[in-house]
This record gives sequence, C-alpha cells and structure tokens, in this order.
Amino acid sequence: MPPYYQRDRFKKQLERRKRKTARLNDELRKKVLAKEKPITDELLARIGSEIAGLRTAAGLTQRKLGELAGTYQSAIGRMETGRANLTIKNLRKIAKILGKKLKIEII
Repeated sequence: MPPYYQRDRFKKQLERRKRKTARLNDELRKKVLAKEKPITDELLARIGSEIAGLRTAAGLTQRKLGELAGTYQSAIGRMETGRANLTIKNLRKIAKILGKKLKIEII
C-alpha cells in the first residue's frame, strides 16, 4: 500500500477520534451543568438576598458597598440578584465591611 493511503487513513481515524471526543465532552458538560446549575443558582440567590438585607440594614447603597469592597456597583447588584458567581475573597471583604463573620458549612 502506498504511503499516502496510510496517511489518509490515519487522518480519517484522527478526525473520527476528534469528533468522538468533542461529542463526549459536550455530553459530559451537559450532565455537569444539569446537576450543578439549580443548586448553584439557588445558593447564589440566597447569599445575594442575605447580602442585600445586611447592606440595607447597615444603611449602605450598592455604590458605597462597591467602593468599600473595591468593586463596581453593578457587580454588587449582580451578586445580590444571584447572577454573579461569588468568590470567597469578595465574600470576606463584604462580610468585613458589614461587620459579620463569614462562616461556610459544607452540607
């Protein structure tokens, strides 16, 4: 068999493997997102509403809290509505500004 036939055969095999890997990655991504999304959305919404309540109780606006935390007012708004994924670093800053301790429980 001439070498170019082997090269073409290997190219086809490689293309099939790439398509299969891409399909499996898409399936896995969908499964992971399907499992995590409802829990994550609910948790972010609960944390956000807690932040909003503490902020209003402290008499702060979103803009002022953003300035104190070193972020933008729009980011605070996204956090409070549960549309932003919070980092522990930002949660610690906000908790310190609001005079609260950050306690994380893994359920």
